[in-house]
Amino acid sequence: MSNRRRRSYGGGSRGRKKYCAFCADHVNDIDYKDISTLEKYI
Repeated sequence: MSNRRRRSYGGGSRGRKKYCAFCADHVNDIDYKDISTLEKYI
């Protein structure tokens, strides 16, 4: 296995870390009537 890449199983995924947009904006109450915001998640 000198020149071949090793396969990694589980664990290390690369890329951006996913985050909650509501937590990032410090929103305590999510308004279910705010359709424009909720459309992104449906």
